[in-house]
Amino acid sequence: MVEQLSGNVVCLFLRGVQEISGNQYPVLLKRAGWERFVQAPPPDDWQPAATGDEMGRLIGGVYTMLGEPLTRLFLRNCGNAFAAAYLQTPHGQQMRTQLAGLPEADRLGWVVQTTAEQSTRAGAPRRVSEDAGAWYVEAAHCHICLHIRGAQAPICAFTEQSYKVVFDALLGRRVRVVEVECMAVGAPQCKHAVYK
Repeated sequence: MVEQLSGNVVCLFLRGVQEISGNQYPVLLKRAGWERFVQAPPPDDWQPAATGDEMGRLIGGVYTMLGEPLTRLFLRNCGNAFAAAYLQTPHGQQMRTQLAGLPEADRLGWVVQTTAEQSTRAGAPRRVSEDAGAWYVEAAHCHICLHIRGAQAPICAFTEQSYKVVFDALLGRRVRVVEVECMAVGAPQCKHAVYK
């Protein structure tokens, strides 16, 4: 089955890429085969807009152009922009409202679970687990590092940073998020720890 990413996720991601890449934006999109989005992003809805492989080619192209350290910085900056835009969407606002009605002790788990469910619905399947110290968000098919191999350290800084910014904002406190496994360095999946 070909994984499809929804238009709303692709729109937010492209907004972040455009903000960070400036005049290199059309070059990045064309190299990845995303010419159709150079002039206008896809509709901002739940309909499929791009494949997971296309997302992987876009990030793989950035990696080829910039190398590992700058790709990580690029992805962290894109994650910041994505999260800031997401928090302004109806989904982000709805999460904020729903969260206010939950007991403090349940909020972190609820945010992690809800974020994973939204990612799955948008075409980026996530699985959540928990132990005494953290919640874990796992991606068996990571679109960010799909076309990157041989990295020296985990590279999915986009996911790490977007989770952190969204969780910090929704919970009103600092949340520590760390990528503990990454396919780009040879792990079987990408896995982020959200520490309690």
